[in-house]
Amino acid sequence: MYSIKVENVSKSYKQYPRKIDRLIEWITPGKRQRFHEKNVLKNISFEIEKGEAVGIIGVNGAGKSTLLKIITGTTSATSGQVKSDGRIAALLELGMGFHPDFSGRQNAIIAGQLLGITEEDMDEVIRDVENFAGIGDYFDSPVRTYSSGMQARVAFSVATAVKADILIVDEALSVGDLAFQAKCMQRMNKMLEDNVTILFVSHALFQVRQFCSRAVYIADGEVKAFGPAGKVCDLYQNSLVENKVSIKEQESTGLIFNQKLDPDISINPTLRQNSLQESAGSLELEFLDFKLLDDAGEEVATLYAKDKVTVQAVIRCNRDVPSGACVGMLIGDKNGFPILSMNSNYYGVRLDSLRSGEHVIISWNFDMPFYMGEYRIDIGIKPEAYASVFYDRIFCVKVFTVNTPVELLKENFGGMLHIPAEIKIIKK
Repeated sequence: MYSIKVENVSKSYKQYPRKIDRLIEWITPGKRQRFHEKNVLKNISFEIEKGEAVGIIGVNGAGKSTLLKIITGTTSATSGQVKSDGRIAALLELGMGFHPDFSGRQNAIIAGQLLGITEEDMDEVIRDVENFAGIGDYFDSPVRTYSSGMQARVAFSVATAVKADILIVDEALSVGDLAFQAKCMQRMNKMLEDNVTILFVSHALFQVRQFCSRAVYIADGEVKAFGPAGKVCDLYQNSLVENKVSIKEQESTGLIFNQKLDPDISINPTLRQNSLQESAGSLELEFLDFKLLDDAGEEVATLYAKDKVTVQAVIRCNRDVPSGACVGMLIGDKNGFPILSMNSNYYGVRLDSLRSGEHVIISWNFDMPFYMGEYRIDIGIKPEAYASVFYDRIFCVKVFTVNTPVELLKENFGGMLHIPAEIKIIKK
């Protein structure tokens, strides 16, 4: 049974070249059209089940907030329809619905009344809002004196104080401090346990990966992807760094893509099959192969804690590049949440200058630090450590599993990492 069903929703706004054109059109109906339409949403469709957390991602201006306003009913769609089952509590634009001259308490009471809370229940609800917000005496001060973080605290506390069937959160948590964000995530997890449906908009993809089971990626007012949160976040990240080079552009810039390889250099044609991308960078330096090897030099996908591991990447230079490039490797959980970063520059290693047609093999040698679980590896090459662009980038280039040693299984080990520690017991 669906909780939210969005069917072919489109939204467009009239844009007038001059302010007076709106007046002229109003007093002379039926005459020539004086506006052009700006399409913000185009045939958006998806369905969300009860008790599901779904992330909505996309760049600023993609149409995310407009879609949420249509779902909550604060804005009407130009065409299409939204069906929802149950009461909706929404935390949209920061401060939206709050009167700046009223105190946090007064605004909370007004919000509670709009949600249909009775006078008998109001005192308990307001106490919960005050305690969860944790802003002290400011709760009785005008909202205009609040910082953005304080506004976020009160707004989230109000939106979640009353039992709702659907909670919509639009990026408002980004202004809160880390401790309050963790507190909010804990409350939302409890709501999921109570079968509340949550729509979660955030630019913090690690939160979407961690919290949501599925995600909607919106770009230019259209749904580009809807599916498992990890894969959709990968697609979105790839689109942010993508810089596709056509064959003509390759020829005009002198890029070489079909050069005869050295016999010691391997190329893996399936290297990018799990990465949801064609290319993600200028490809002046390009990954050709990537391997996870055990101590015997055999390629593996399953390891044990403390196993000696070699990670090896083959890189081809397609156009002359200066020295200083950094090769990044990030190990995350199976959803892409980052856990361990091992970029080459962290260890004082950078690539020398390379000429078109040259190849390099870079290797990381280390003991497996994880003791259990499934992990994935993302790799990338940047011109320098702080560059915002990439030569090449591949998400989820390799997936591997780590098994717990028997001796720790006997001790009911329950973590991902096991570090050496000296434990002392002093009896007094």
